[in-house]
Amino acid sequence: MLRYRRIERLAVGGMAELSLCCQIGGDDAGRLVVEKRVLEELADAEEFVELFAHEAALASRLDHPNVVRVLWAGTDRGVPVLVMEHLDGLDVRALLARARGPLPAVVACAIAAGAARGLGHAHQLCDEAGTPLAVVHRDVSPHNVFVTRDGEVKVLDFGIAKARSRLVETRSGLGRGKVAYFAPEQLVGAPLDARSDLFALGTVLWEMLVGRTLWDRGQDDLTARAIRQDPAPPPGEALARARAVHPAKPMGPMEQMSCPVEVPAPAWAALDALVLRLLSKFPATRPARAIDVAMELERIAAELVGGACVAPMVAALVARCAPPATGAGVSG
Repeated sequence: MLRYRRIERLAVGGMAELSLCCQIGGDDAGRLVVEKRVLEELADAEEFVELFAHEAALASRLDHPNVVRVLWAGTDRGVPVLVMEHLDGLDVRALLARARGPLPAVVACAIAAGAARGLGHAHQLCDEAGTPLAVVHRDVSPHNVFVTRDGEVKVLDFGIAKARSRLVETRSGLGRGKVAYFAPEQLVGAPLDARSDLFALGTVLWEMLVGRTLWDRGQDDLTARAIRQDPAPPPGEALARARAVHPAKPMGPMEQMSCPVEVPAPAWAALDALVLRLLSKFPATRPARAIDVAMELERIAAELVGGACVAPMVAALVARCAPPATGAGVSG
């Protein structure tokens, strides 16, 4: 078991609490880590606890630069616990809130590409015998895509959504508000696969490009209906329409960054086409592999900056929006 001491509580959610901790002993003594501990009042939900522990152990097998590292997974006095690397930065939800508008397209592409690479690694995970484990995140959302001060992109909370969904089945009032990032098949209880995560990633990318939510209608039932029935407008068209309605709107801090803001028509056409494929109502017509999505987004981003390195632009985004470095880290 990893030994650490708690420094402060970071957050409490409907399922778990997060604490900032300091590792004790070993080569990494003094390292900051984040503990995610299931709320003790939920420890009586035996099926949930077992599923959480199983999925957490699965998440601990993921080893990729674009997935938050799980350093230890187990139980402490019968309560499931995850210990994760500490991240300094902001999740995409916070970035969008502080940007007060769309992110520069090149930055949005880079963030989505990093998330796609992390998802792709998980989707391809196999057991020791080489059998695919069919890992699906199930909860790709702005809250679970994190950007560090170094411009790194990390997908959070792998494996936990399945346990959360089981808890929602037995405890009312938990897990609300995530419907806006569900794929159509997830809303009706159909089997999920990698393409379900890609629909959610397409929603996150659309929102980064346009600067507002795509499916949220204020009530879960209305939001679910919109996901199932409403066509998604191309992000380039939606952004142009928004700027036509509010031509004098002051530029947000993101649009004042020293990276391309205006996107040439060919790049918008490529972005629109990719996003609409991701947002197809039918899994069969979405991209099949996250790595292909990542490579296409990276190609578009490189085209926008003439091949320059995009990571410093992503880091600059966080520097403009994040408060001074403190103990804040991964959230969930």
